[in-house]
Amino acid sequence: MERIALFILLLVLTTACHETDSTEVYQSSRDNVIKVKNLIHRIDEGDVFIGRYNTPFVYDDYLFIEDNFPTDFCLHVFNKNDYKYVTSFAPLGQGPNEFTNTGGISWNAAERELYLPDLTKYSVAAFNLDSVIANPDYKSYEKYTLRKDTIPVDFHYICDTFTLCQVVVPTSDFTFDSHSAVINLQTGKITCREYNRSDIHKRRFGLALSLADSIYAECNYLYDFISIFDLKGNLLRNIYGPQWGTLDLQCHSDEVFTNDYLITLYNGEIYEDNLPNRKCFVFSKSGDYIATLDMEYSTLQMCYDESHDRLIFSFDDEFQFGYLDLKDLKLK
Repeated sequence: MERIALFILLLVLTTACHETDSTEVYQSSRDNVIKVKNLIHRIDEGDVFIGRYNTPFVYDDYLFIEDNFPTDFCLHVFNKNDYKYVTSFAPLGQGPNEFTNTGGISWNAAERELYLPDLTKYSVAAFNLDSVIANPDYKSYEKYTLRKDTIPVDFHYICDTFTLCQVVVPTSDFTFDSHSAVINLQTGKITCREYNRSDIHKRRFGLALSLADSIYAECNYLYDFISIFDLKGNLLRNIYGPQWGTLDLQCHSDEVFTNDYLITLYNGEIYEDNLPNRKCFVFSKSGDYIATLDMEYSTLQMCYDESHDRLIFSFDDEFQFGYLDLKDLKLK
């Protein structure tokens, strides 16, 4: 009986250790490097002027480029199948139906609406996609107002009631921390999800959302560290990279879930050196490392086109936009 009891105790302890290990994952190397420069196709934006700092999004049949420092319009629209220019909308300005400081867009497929926040006006505007494509002078309406004590950025639509976002919260030492949060689209109420760790002193991260898998990932800018949660905010996994513990780095600067992967734009150099991003890490959706994509181009932002299974990049290089078909990588 004592042997049986001891066996059961060892089994319980072993199982508990396994569960802990499966939550806290340490990756000592990421050296499966694939050179992809020759696989990247240029996108010709034509005569449309788009500033150096911009953010691409793919929704419905369109590629949207948000100009973060616009001279005329904040959003430019291209057909995602042939990248022909379609229209521009959301004019820059201080007046009604104009925008001063936009903070990314999100997409409500059921209502065919785009949501565009203006962080200076503390409001989120809604555009009917079909109407704005047919008429660039279409006037948006205010979907909800934003609180002034927190600054939401990096919006990810979940349903007609909730949007997942990152909020910037001022701290007592005159800096700020980032937290994941949920915005109630009916009331504008923001509910923060605080995941505090004593070994992370500055929380700066980006969000990737996979609605199909009901998960999201926080990918840290200043630490080689990724956390994966379910949509209720329950921690599923922490992923520590080879540079975990090294301070003052540029790490994960942009991130997307694809049909099969979590892909992050990664730097890995000293933060103050301000060196360009030239590679991506490819993980499974649970965070297991698969490959490093060496693009060789100076890369600013990226997004994912699900229907074509491709990444679309914004570059600061010999051309401004390009795409990479993931099927060409033969990762499986």
